[in-house]
Amino acid sequence: MAKQSKSGTLPKGAISFSTPTSKYALILKPASFASAEANARKYGGYLAELSTASENRQVFDAITGLLAPSSYSKSTADDGGGSSYVWIGGSDAASEGAWSWLKSRTSIPVDGLEWGNGSLGNEPDNFGGNQDYLALGLQNWPYGAADGKGYGNAGMWNDLQGSNKLFYLVEF
Repeated sequence: MAKQSKSGTLPKGAISFSTPTSKYALILKPASFASAEANARKYGGYLAELSTASENRQVFDAITGLLAPSSYSKSTADDGGGSSYVWIGGSDAASEGAWSWLKSRTSIPVDGLEWGNGSLGNEPDNFGGNQDYLALGLQNWPYGAADGKGYGNAGMWNDLQGSNKLFYLVEF
C-alpha cells in the first residue's frame, strides 16, 4: 500500500526507508529526470542529495537490500552501458562540468570517490555531449563489467542523459 507523503500519495509500489540522516522513498515507476524531479516535489520531497560517501553507501545498501535484482532491467540507461540506475538530485545542465545538488545548490566535487571510475575511464564523462543528470548505479557499467574493469561499479555515480526512464529516489 502506498504511504501518504507530505502533499500527496506516493505511487503504488514505492518503497520507503530511512537512514540515520534522512527519510526516502524509492519510486519504481521509471521516469525521465525532469519528470522525476517534478514528481518528487509533488510528493512533498526532492530528488535525493547524497552529500557524503557514508550517506551514499547507506542509501545504496538500503536500495539493493530492498529491491529485487530482477527489477533492475526496468531502470536501465543505454548511454550508461546498459546497466541499471536510480536518479538522484544532481546536475550540471546549468553549466557543463559545474555539478551541484538541485535543492540545496551545493557544489558536487567531480573528484569525489562516489563518481564512477575504472580501467575504461572516469565519470563524469559527458559521453555524447549531453549527459547532465546524476544517477546512482545499481550495477557495474558497462553491464557485466567486473569490479574496476569498466567505468564504474555498483554504488557509484554516473552522468546520464535526462531522457532515460529510471527509478528515482525522493528525499524528505
